[in-house]
Amino acid sequence: MSRELKLFNGRLLDFQHGYIAAYSRADAVRLYDEFIGGRGTLPEIRDYWNKGSWGNSMIGVTPRRGMFAQTKDGALVEFTAFGKHKPLERDDPEAWEAYQAKQQSERDATQADAQRAREERRERLRILADGLCLDDATFDGDVITFSAGFEQRSYRYEIREID
Repeated sequence: MSRELKLFNGRLLDFQHGYIAAYSRADAVRLYDEFIGGRGTLPEIRDYWNKGSWGNSMIGVTPRRGMFAQTKDGALVEFTAFGKHKPLERDDPEAWEAYQAKQQSERDATQADAQRAREERRERLRILADGLCLDDATFDGDVITFSAGFEQRSYRYEIREID
């Protein structure tokens, strides 16, 4: 009977993110110490690393016992010895590409929704600007500006819609 791997992800100095596949928290600490050099402690893994999650950057990588990291430029590496690592190839690059395409699609949809909301807000403000019937009211798409004088003083007002 093979033992089940427990997955961890968390911060890792000099890298963007770290990933550990180990048989227990104690095993994760041993791997951390072996590859990073005595800086891993049980509280570090327990309190600052997420247990049970491989992390989105590891999509397409089959879990196996070891320690991995994502570099600051986004590349994945696998630790081989103290302070040494090698590039990590994804076992299923199509899964990673599908995840990236889905993320981009969600970003595009969010940007389109935000643009629609901006256009709707501008239209509501334009209708309001037309309805004010003030001689000096100006509308620049996001703000209605007009002046009014009271008791020999002049005031400048802006009307804007806040999300």
